[in-house]
Amino acid sequence: MTDFHKNALQRLFTFVIHHPVKTVLLSLLICAPFFWGLGNFKINPSPREFMGEDSALMKELTALEEEYVDDMNILLMIKPRSGDIFTNETLSAIHKITQAAWRLPSVSRVDSITNFQHLSAAGDDLVVADLVEAPGELSADELSRVRDIALAEPRLVDLFVSKNGHATAINMLSNVDLADPAYLKSVIAGLDDIVDEVAREHPDIEVYQSGYVVMTNHWKIAAGLDMQRVFVALFLIVIVGLVYFFRSVRAMAAVMLTASLSVVTGLGFLGLLGLQLNPASMLATLMVLVLGLADGIHIGKSARRLLAEGKDYQDALIEAVSSNFTPVALTSITTAIGFLSFNFGVDYEGVRIMGNYVAFGVMMAFVLSVTLLPALLCWCNLQPEKPGQTEPLHTRLADLVVRYRNGLLVIYVPLLVIGTACIGLNHIGEQITRYLRDDYIFTVHLDAVQEQLTGATTMVYNFHSASPDGVSDPEFLKKVEKFADYAKTIPEVRHVGSFTDTMKQLNKSMHGDDHDYYRLPSDRESAAQYILLYELSLPYGLDLTNAINMEKSGTRVVLTTNDMSSPRALEVVAEVETWLTRNIPDFNPAANSNTLTPLFAIAPVVEATVINGITALLIIGTMLLFTFRSFYAGLICVITLLSPILVTYGIWGVFNGEIGLPGA
Repeated sequence: MTDFHKNALQRLFTFVIHHPVKTVLLSLLICAPFFWGLGNFKINPSPREFMGEDSALMKELTALEEEYVDDMNILLMIKPRSGDIFTNETLSAIHKITQAAWRLPSVSRVDSITNFQHLSAAGDDLVVADLVEAPGELSADELSRVRDIALAEPRLVDLFVSKNGHATAINMLSNVDLADPAYLKSVIAGLDDIVDEVAREHPDIEVYQSGYVVMTNHWKIAAGLDMQRVFVALFLIVIVGLVYFFRSVRAMAAVMLTASLSVVTGLGFLGLLGLQLNPASMLATLMVLVLGLADGIHIGKSARRLLAEGKDYQDALIEAVSSNFTPVALTSITTAIGFLSFNFGVDYEGVRIMGNYVAFGVMMAFVLSVTLLPALLCWCNLQPEKPGQTEPLHTRLADLVVRYRNGLLVIYVPLLVIGTACIGLNHIGEQITRYLRDDYIFTVHLDAVQEQLTGATTMVYNFHSASPDGVSDPEFLKKVEKFADYAKTIPEVRHVGSFTDTMKQLNKSMHGDDHDYYRLPSDRESAAQYILLYELSLPYGLDLTNAINMEKSGTRVVLTTNDMSSPRALEVVAEVETWLTRNIPDFNPAANSNTLTPLFAIAPVVEATVINGITALLIIGTMLLFTFRSFYAGLICVITLLSPILVTYGIWGVFNGEIGLPGA
């Protein structure tokens, strides 16, 4: 730093200390626009928004949903304690829940065993009707008939009814705006009312809640509670620690206010830009708060030390800010560079927003720490450090490190080498359904659904024919059926939803329910007529838009799978792609779904984070070289920056080994 710059900073800090009121007013004036932006800031609980609409994966998912139906769902599993869903009481409860579910906000489709559109023949006519009508009045024979049909129906088993008939599902498709917390809350409140009513009227029936919408709501609730607990605990620890360090409640309040303003102005910055954090990235506020506190502690402690040396109060504050300006600036700038690197090569918009927030927040903390904080400290009456009061602990520690540096290196270097070697034990992995603890209510319900009924993840493959109305082409349908048959052999797959099952049932019903005709139609004209007749017979809300597109040129096959982490999910996707290339080379559909898309994104995000991290370290290392004017001093600083990261990931590799988005 040149003499000119030193003198300019000295004049600035002198003004700050000699005119604290003006400095406070100017600082608040700088923060004012961000206070205004704070009113526009919102926390967005939607995982989809975290990825960003402009990401390639989200564009593919959006296109798929525009072609068919929104894939966001709410699933209720109904499990009577008697172990039999085929009773008047249970079927009546299912029927009532199905009707009530239609009235939930944003619900566009409700499927259950009672409103399942069963196909049968009546002479030359096709009969399409609810599988269960007037459930409270069914005789024993009629209940037995419903059981036989349901447990033999491939479109129901392992999706809407368990093989043993112990559990069933009611699935609601929703177009709820997950980015609107109030709207999401109203949907969940309506769902809870339905569940509570079942509990009152049918105490022998257990209801489990699952599905993408329910999962998102629980993420929001759990993240909010965790943030409250973390912030409360952190504030208590910080308050006690600051009072201990400064021996002053007012000094503690000054540092807390400065650090908190850094957090708030950062959120206001996002609000001005119309950007949002999600529950997971809200942890970034802790990063800004902690770094802001660190800046304040450095300056406050230096002032107390200078007072102990006999400095005048104002001179001590000026020198404390001056002496800490470079290290605080360097720490803030290097931290900002590291987080700004998230803007390059990362497809997740939420990661980029989080990086920009932290970068802005730490720089704001730096500015406030050298302006607002010393001005506030003018009124805090800091007391000089007393000999032997707070210094001995870290002074002795420093002396020990210097005295036994060779022995510490003997311990440290092998630890660094071993830690670095263990990094290879890590693997990239993500499992969005496992973000919550195993004993959390959603996880408990999800595990119950997977154990007793169906899977938690979907893999959607979209097959397109060469022409409009191509879904009537027998050759096209045969290829889709071939894929569906293959998909059923994948170990993780619990259910395969394919339009070919509906076509086979239609062909059978149009031939007097002759089981020999449970196969695909042999000619295009018949298939087209069957589809038209079937569509005209379907009730409102239960059309074929979940199976075929509007032009009838394509159909989707939905694989419902067990919960998988990203490595295995990507392996399955690769295996399917290989099979398609070898067996149906003219089809090349890409797997997609709400639960699958984040698993695709994790590997590129981790790779981009590593590359950006290395780039940021090179930039930081270069800055340190110029700062210290010594290659070796800069190199040592880079090593000490890098070492905790390497050792931490090494320990993580030994005890866990899976690196998801938070770890990245």
